[in-house]
Amino acid sequence: MIIQPVTFALNPRLDQPDLTAQIRAAGRIQIPDFLEPSGANALLDHLQCATDWVHVLNAGDKVYEIASEQMVAMSAKERAALDQKVDREAAKGFQFRFDTIRAPDDERERASSKQLIVEFAQFLSSRPVIDWFRAVTGCERIDFADCQATRYTQKAFLTRHDDKVDGKRRHFAYVLGLTRDWREEWGGLLLFPQKGAMIVEALVPQYNVLTLFEVGQPHSVSQVATYAPAPRFSVTGWLRSTR
Repeated sequence: MIIQPVTFALNPRLDQPDLTAQIRAAGRIQIPDFLEPSGANALLDHLQCATDWVHVLNAGDKVYEIASEQMVAMSAKERAALDQKVDREAAKGFQFRFDTIRAPDDERERASSKQLIVEFAQFLSSRPVIDWFRAVTGCERIDFADCQATRYTQKAFLTRHDDKVDGKRRHFAYVLGLTRDWREEWGGLLLFPQKGAMIVEALVPQYNVLTLFEVGQPHSVSQVATYAPAPRFSVTGWLRSTR
């Protein structure tokens, strides 16, 4: 089988001035048809077939990684104990669990990698795309995009946080949805609580839609239901400064 090379490209029909007006007004936007279809399709195909996913979860400030084969090898008793511990922590503070494939931040490491997710990270950090992000957000300090693929299977979630981390120099967060035909009752919703009211804006996972929002806004991802028939795929990260 001959594997065709993938060329990523922004949708040339995106209306940059309109997007700029939207993000200035609300601090966040959703951009349908962000990529040309061939690139989005290739990314989803790659993530659906990938075998190097790592399950990540935290305990306080510490992050733990569990290889896919270790997760599969766990007994039912071990899985139940892990679930109970994670749920207890989630009830009282910041907690997450999902699968990830990370692209390195270092340019030399990116250049030597053949992974498609790393090629996509290079595309997002290329000068034309960074210039586009600067124009849309009005933030001239953006230098590069860090990048990770995420897979939210049943029970995966991310509790409320605002993405502010000292020294990371994050300006905007992005989520490129790569999930088809998702139903809101399956969970995995990107949630933005409304200040001063018991109201939440809930964004349902969609395909080839980029959600872009300024760092500092509290948000979370609701737990994926145990009856969800498929994972929620996305590529996420932050638009950052190098100094």
